[in-house]
Amino acid sequence: MGIFFKTTVIGCIFLFFTISTSARMESSLKNEDRDSILDKYKQYNVLWDSPGKDALGSVPIGNGQIGSNVWVEENGELLILISHTDSWDEAGRLLKLGIVRVKFSPEAYRNSRVFKQELDIVNGQILIRFGNDENFTDLKVWIDANNPVVHVDAQSSEATTCEVKLDLWRTKERKGSGEDLTPFSEIGTFKYFDPILFADEIVSESQEKKGLIWYHRNTESIYPATLKGQELDVYLKMSKDPLLNRTFGGLISGKNLERKGAMLYSSSAQRKHQISITCLSKITQTKERWVSEITALDKIIRAKDLNIAYEQHCAWWNSFWKRSSIFITGDDEADAVTAGYIHQRYQIAASGRGTMPVKFNGGIFTVGQSDGSYDHDYRKWGSAYWFQNNRHLYWPMLASGDNDLIMPFFQMYNDALSLAKFRTKSYYGHGGAFFPETLYFYGTYSNTCFYYQQDKPAEGTQIRSTSFPNPNNPYMKNYWDNGIELSAMLLDYFDYTEDKGFAKDYLIPIASEIMVFFDQHWERENGKIQYFPTHAVETYWGARNPSTIIAGLRYVLPRLLGLPKSLTTPEMRDQWTKTLTELIEVPIETIDGVRRISPAQEYGKASNQENPSLYPVFPYALYGVGRPNLDLAQNTYRTRRIKENTCWYQDAIHAANVGFAEDAQEDVIAHFTNGDKRMRYPYFWEAVNDWVPDYDNGGSASTALQQMLLKPVNEKIILFPAWPKEWNVKFKLHAPKNTTVEGTLKDGNLIELKVLPESRRKDVIVWDKEFR
Repeated sequence: MGIFFKTTVIGCIFLFFTISTSARMESSLKNEDRDSILDKYKQYNVLWDSPGKDALGSVPIGNGQIGSNVWVEENGELLILISHTDSWDEAGRLLKLGIVRVKFSPEAYRNSRVFKQELDIVNGQILIRFGNDENFTDLKVWIDANNPVVHVDAQSSEATTCEVKLDLWRTKERKGSGEDLTPFSEIGTFKYFDPILFADEIVSESQEKKGLIWYHRNTESIYPATLKGQELDVYLKMSKDPLLNRTFGGLISGKNLERKGAMLYSSSAQRKHQISITCLSKITQTKERWVSEITALDKIIRAKDLNIAYEQHCAWWNSFWKRSSIFITGDDEADAVTAGYIHQRYQIAASGRGTMPVKFNGGIFTVGQSDGSYDHDYRKWGSAYWFQNNRHLYWPMLASGDNDLIMPFFQMYNDALSLAKFRTKSYYGHGGAFFPETLYFYGTYSNTCFYYQQDKPAEGTQIRSTSFPNPNNPYMKNYWDNGIELSAMLLDYFDYTEDKGFAKDYLIPIASEIMVFFDQHWERENGKIQYFPTHAVETYWGARNPSTIIAGLRYVLPRLLGLPKSLTTPEMRDQWTKTLTELIEVPIETIDGVRRISPAQEYGKASNQENPSLYPVFPYALYGVGRPNLDLAQNTYRTRRIKENTCWYQDAIHAANVGFAEDAQEDVIAHFTNGDKRMRYPYFWEAVNDWVPDYDNGGSASTALQQMLLKPVNEKIILFPAWPKEWNVKFKLHAPKNTTVEGTLKDGNLIELKVLPESRRKDVIVWDKEFR
């Protein structure tokens, strides 16, 4: 059974370390077989000895593009709820593909009542045994890491028959209702545009006799209405509809399987069965073309040697786990944090290699509620990407070395850049680009945000934001910060990888346009740009010169100016220098005798729960461990207004960055033990504010844990800036300049250390109170 760990509060610590001789540390790690790391990861497989009841008892698997929630019910039936990162429907919702049910007869479990299930994260598979050693059926469920197909491999002690059923719930065309109209779902789309939601279709037996093909096809699209409503209809002529004619579904096939309606069954009893579910999401001119393409794709996949495909699949997962690692020991909480960190990273890898980023509010592993109140397609906060939430999934990927997983996030914004530039010119009459906080993957505001709580207009009347050209949502009306943080993430990626191709294709195109926006959108007063009216994130509305903008620009602009000149132009550098000289200093205030970073130069009442005064600590590292005025950062942390340690809250990250080990430890424990109690898999994080699984909960904690261990500061790499003295740790993390740092800390002593390239070893510093 899954284990939920108890949260405890640990005493306050400042940590001092001793370093053993470099030769002994390096030789120890050099001689270690990296496959032993896989053995360590195997300890965090999830083992169950009884079936589940419904989707709340599922576990996740995926290949980065296709995912599945998998569970076995009491009757011995295997259920596979299949998802896809690019299965967007006509209303812009991210849907599931469907459920595939698999059953074997005779039923070994019903006869013996013996059951074993293992989520094998090391190899990206689920292993199931019904029955005992004499009378059993063994199942292996895996989604090929290199091909778009779900495999179910079965082997039994005696011959069995197999039955495969397709279970769909979108069986009738309908309009939005019920859950669609709940606040912060897709109410903006359904209330103001009332799109038709189409039913799924099954290809008839007359067209497909052996396999079973089904699909959802968007014969209409919300895209044109969304652009027209946001007064971007001219852009329709400059773009392709990303939803219209998108078709997604699957093809079920297998040896010895014959078709009967929405079911496949084995023509004879056998000891081995192999079932494949090929999946495809693609825009095609006709449904017949899509059927032809998935049929051809399935044929290509089935022609591959299955044993070789499985070996290559396992090799991908093994290689993934060897990229980086954090294993903590010392107490039960240490083990719980290790498990939470590992399973957060596992789930993101299982769902994060598609064309679209992982959504913070459940990703592709959402499930319906057992009481029927929500189906498998529903997610609170809808289908838009909320930057303040989604960024938390992607910040940890730099230190974990998961460069392939971070690229879909950057790609989405790069693809939306053209619309962002057009919108800026159309709305405000100047250059540059901005991205909405709540962004559909194709670049517009979410409809819910844009028309927030407006009445539906009279029939035949075009909806318009009453705050146009800004959205009507007061939380977003003057919110602009996210482009600066996106630029910081792009800069960090370049620092870590030194990939000049990336800089030319992503960093410079996006960041340069963002910087133009922040140069041209506001007026000057006495030679200084006045960022007013603006928001300090969503918390202080109508602020002047918020720290989130001032610190962000003071962090990003010098780094852009420091890039190799071959990557930038003189005009860019002149504009960046000019903007930098026209910024005020980061606002500082003194309250009750305590000097701290201010949320803004001028601000009013708080309307949300962020701590914008700490953004100059993270994500804009102007203050904190290893930087000047650490006491200012620590004072700001101590006097922060909001103190929370789950979901998207950043207390754990900020505590790590100001060197407070006790707080950071307490907070990462809270995050990584925050599994939703309704879910059997303990790493489907509870939806404190969002939806299950709440991936910004695990993402925020992952960044904090990494930065408790390792913090790059300029050319230096600081180890253990906020590490608890009672926790031992073995780790491998990435750092700027294509550097990896691998080490073992035991009883306060750094007994192993390996830095690659070796030239970077001189830059490694172990933190103590004397280092500033």
